[in-house]
Amino acid sequence: MLVAACLTASCHEVERFSVSGSSEPVPLNGPLRLVVHGADLDPLSVTPASVQVRAVDGRRLAHVTAVQGNVIEVLLVIDQSLWAQPPGDVTVLLAGSPSPHGLRGRSGVVLGRSESLGFKLQGSLSASHGPRLVSVGGEAMPVDHEVRFSQQLELVFEGAIDPATILPRSCPLAPRRAGLSLSPLLPACAWRLVGERLELTLDVGEDRGGLRLNTRDLGLRGPQGAAPSPQVRVDLVSGG
Repeated sequence: MLVAACLTASCHEVERFSVSGSSEPVPLNGPLRLVVHGADLDPLSVTPASVQVRAVDGRRLAHVTAVQGNVIEVLLVIDQSLWAQPPGDVTVLLAGSPSPHGLRGRSGVVLGRSESLGFKLQGSLSASHGPRLVSVGGEAMPVDHEVRFSQQLELVFEGAIDPATILPRSCPLAPRRAGLSLSPLLPACAWRLVGERLELTLDVGEDRGGLRLNTRDLGLRGPQGAAPSPQVRVDLVSGG
């Protein structure tokens, strides 16, 4: 079923500009799809000012947008704060006339007035595949050399990760000391999920020297329980 906001564009009754969105429940990290009818959407008109998202309690929610033809996809930016206080249903607010930031077609026709479309969100995440490590400290995988970083190490995964598994003990970094067996470093974790791309920041702190990341030791898991891939070891240098 579709809910639609239909408006007369400009002053011409025969030219209609409308936007619709699905009423089916969407996973928390799934795309909120808006379909434009009656005009060829100008992608340059899709901006943070023309498309906003609010939770039922009025919170303004961070998001990113992508445009494919006449379809606008909105993805929420999910972090620890939003995960701890899920938004429930959300409303996408679309700017229209007389706002200077209104959505418009390539012909210049502007959405007749500002409108809002409601979406039902599930409290769970979706993933099309298990989490895959794609970069370490800004270096794209595969990495065949030491990765240097200062204080914070960023790991990027394609494929959602269950936030309940993002814990210091799930992200051990082994010290590299010749002839010594030392306890692993368990850094504090911060994360950001957009769609199925998760950015995980490990707060290593002061200079720790040589470290090693072994994906086999990670306790991170996807929503369906899948472990991260590939199984690799990456040598790190903290403070370099």
